Amino acid sequence: MKTVAKFAVMTVVAAGLAAAAMPVIAADSAVAVQLAAGSEQDGYIDKAQREMAEWKRKVAGFGRDVKREGSEMKKDASEKLSKAWDEVEENWQELKQAGKTAGDKSWEKAREAYETSRKKLQETWNDIES
Repeated sequence: MKTVAKFAVMTVVAAGLAAAAMPVIAADSAVAVQLAAGSEQDGYIDKAQREMAEWKRKVAGFGRDVKREGSEMKKDASEKLSKAWDEVEENWQELKQAGKTAGDKSWEKAREAYETSRKKLQETWNDIES
């Protein structure tokens, strides 16, 4: 009887330890998922950072050309480009912030807004260059 009782106690203790370990395993999995998502976001932000630097050079260069040439058509194009740049820059700032603090939905929303404004900037640039 003592052996059966000891076995029962050991079984209960083992089951309790296994149950106690489950949240730790689940938490570790959640952390791993967050880290993977975080590194994916970091990679995206790094790529976007490089793109933003390139766009900043393009927009600034165009602005210098407009000042030199002074044509009305170029001034109008410059205003459109400036507006598109301001929008993408604002969305870029929101994207960086979302990458630091936001959940998946906020990150996706910020990423989509950035992508949309970046495409508008590209379209504006293409219109000006053609």
